[in-house]
Amino acid sequence: MLHVLKKIDGLNSSQQDKLFSLLGQKGIDLKGQMILEYPFCNVEKREYYNVSSSQFRVFIANQLDLSSTAFNNQLVFVLTGDVNLKKMNEALTALVSNHETLRTSFFELKGSVYQKIHKPSDFSITEINNVNTSIESVIQDFVEPFDLEVAPLLRVGVCKLSEAKYLLIFDIHHIISDAESLILLTNEFVDLYKGKKIKAYHYQYRDYSHWEKEINKRFLFRLQKKFWNNLYAKNENYEFPFGNPIVSKDYVGNVFEFSFDADEKLIIDKSVKEMGITHFMFLIGAFALTISRETLKNDVVIGTPVAGRRKKEFEGIMGIFVNMLSIKIQVNKEGKIVEFYKKLKRVVLKCFENQEYPYDRLVGDVNKGNALINIVFAFQNAGGRLKKREREASEEFDILPYKYFGKTSKFPLLLEAWEEERKIGLRFEYSPHIFSENEIQKIAETYQKIVSELINNLKLRIDELAPLKKVDSLASKVHQSDLDDFDF
Repeated sequence: MLHVLKKIDGLNSSQQDKLFSLLGQKGIDLKGQMILEYPFCNVEKREYYNVSSSQFRVFIANQLDLSSTAFNNQLVFVLTGDVNLKKMNEALTALVSNHETLRTSFFELKGSVYQKIHKPSDFSITEINNVNTSIESVIQDFVEPFDLEVAPLLRVGVCKLSEAKYLLIFDIHHIISDAESLILLTNEFVDLYKGKKIKAYHYQYRDYSHWEKEINKRFLFRLQKKFWNNLYAKNENYEFPFGNPIVSKDYVGNVFEFSFDADEKLIIDKSVKEMGITHFMFLIGAFALTISRETLKNDVVIGTPVAGRRKKEFEGIMGIFVNMLSIKIQVNKEGKIVEFYKKLKRVVLKCFENQEYPYDRLVGDVNKGNALINIVFAFQNAGGRLKKREREASEEFDILPYKYFGKTSKFPLLLEAWEEERKIGLRFEYSPHIFSENEIQKIAETYQKIVSELINNLKLRIDELAPLKKVDSLASKVHQSDLDDFDF
């Protein structure tokens, strides 16, 4: 197939457009995911390299507030037993040596952003003095903004809580990490601490940045662009549906947690199986119905992050691969629930098929650089792998994850869901400049009621769902908005 794609790439844009039209007339659908056919290779060593689209997006967002820690990722563990700091330092030094991303800095030159890889050096863990403060306070005091021009963009701290009990904190910038990277970092750190050898990877993140830049020139990249541009008409209004009382650049946020218990999860599992959809599709669909109900809008745009690691060669590379997909969901209140989910499934699969087209490019194409995504749904399914690995961490000490959420918000409204053995956990992360805690609680209650109605009767029409019959909503907040400062 690759030789055919290369021949198509050799055509000029006019010829490619004619070919695309002809294929459409014959009902031949070239899949956007075929872009993965293009080979991945090593890039020669240079003084500096181009950044990826994900790195560029985070770099620009980070510049809006250099004092913010919104783009810091934290991994926190409680260790019980004997802790050897020397072995920890040696493990981290080897880890940083193995992954170029962990010794990369970023800078601007003539209007462009570049990444520079530094030589390996010894890594030192910070010993934190515990002055009888809470664990939350220890973490908050340790987490600080990074200067992106100074590597490494990773710091690690250890705090002695009591005899044979320690707190281990990893603070790493999002520009060099994502969820898969955090799992990789944890697992390799544990193996190195135990004296095991870790795999020497053939590829590094700079190879991915180069590959991404190369596929931007290909016909299938134009095909993905066409899909997204057709999905979003240029003259539509994509502003934040809840309105804009206050716009802030400080990324301050709050969280609100709730869950579906074991019995509810069992019924959700059954409903998902019955409709032939995934848990992600079910939960984001219920979120779209909730947003539609609260804003009185029939078209709902919800962003969702994708791992972006569809090529086998990307496995084991530390770095940020995540892209944001802007999913446009139409809510026909007179339509049946089953039909709503059938259409949603088609839309979601098509969006995921064309996931290599960068979100920032789409924003520039259809919304004059203004944010398309202000509401986000994230379904995390990596936590189980991480926890299982952590529990077998060491013969010298037990290591358990500590649940920590920094009070920051990259978006005005984000709903995160994760699946556990006996429940589905959910958490709203939101901007207190836009929502009060009572308003978030109200949205959470509406979401729970909608899910409850959905799983109890899939044969209903959408307008027959009890929560959608009520007239009170947050729609009174709807008016002109401009939330570009939250663009991520």
